[in-house]
Amino acid sequence: MFQSFVIISSKNISINMQTDIIPLHDMEDNIIIRRIEQSISLNFNGIHRHNFYEILYFSYAEEGCTHNIDFKESTIKTNSIYMLKPGQVYHLELTNQRGYLIAIKPEYLNSFHHHFDSFLHFTLPDEIPMDENDLYTAVQIIQLIHNELSLKKREDLVSGLTGTLITQLILSINDNIKKSGIDKRLLKLIALIDKYYLTEREVNFYATQMSLSEKRLGVLSKQSLGHTVKGLIQQRMLLEAKRLINHGNLSFKSIAFQLGFVDASYFSRFFKKYSGITPEQFKASLR
Repeated sequence: MFQSFVIISSKNISINMQTDIIPLHDMEDNIIIRRIEQSISLNFNGIHRHNFYEILYFSYAEEGCTHNIDFKESTIKTNSIYMLKPGQVYHLELTNQRGYLIAIKPEYLNSFHHHFDSFLHFTLPDEIPMDENDLYTAVQIIQLIHNELSLKKREDLVSGLTGTLITQLILSINDNIKKSGIDKRLLKLIALIDKYYLTEREVNFYATQMSLSEKRLGVLSKQSLGHTVKGLIQQRMLLEAKRLINHGNLSFKSIAFQLGFVDASYFSRFFKKYSGITPEQFKASLR
């Protein structure tokens, strides 16, 4: 439902508008790119989810402009790049922001860098920090991708440019990780939690997967991320609970079952303990 977009393959983005469900912006193409200022409001306004990666470069955002990623509101900075992962919940009121939106199918993106999502996990900011030179390079690449898809649509060239852009983003993420002091081994921990949190809740499982003792893994996690391994698992469960509540058509009992709780009351106690409010209060706040 994008207007005047450019794509590599034949189908465009569809939007699931079922009543009481977060609209799902679906994508079967490899890559789509467009100017944010040329987008229609339906592509942004209202809470929605993606089944694809989305890179947002804002060349301009007025002072005080905000967006909401996984229920966390933050100010959009002019000359900034954000990356949204599949499954994340997003909201932006489209006003006079300018820049580029790039939607990339997961399989296509991972062909450039296997397990790219391990660099963008739920404990790190969605904004990709970049110095002035790296940002300039990234923007030039984005503009080249847009120009190529708008004109000649040479798939090999688009693939090469997209791979270069992803490499640039990864290098910037790695630079930020080094500056932050986060132990890179913990990226594997986060990826493991993201994959197994529904079935594996014990620290020993993750310690074994990483060939570390529980004590050593706990020290690394606390020092680098400020949370215990148990705390990271609970954060991931809470995030998924919020996403499921936002679906609108699931009962708290169904959500509790999906997350592995014995009953809805236990789920409610867990939710209030780690969010400060009840599931009912959280759902009401979304309205």
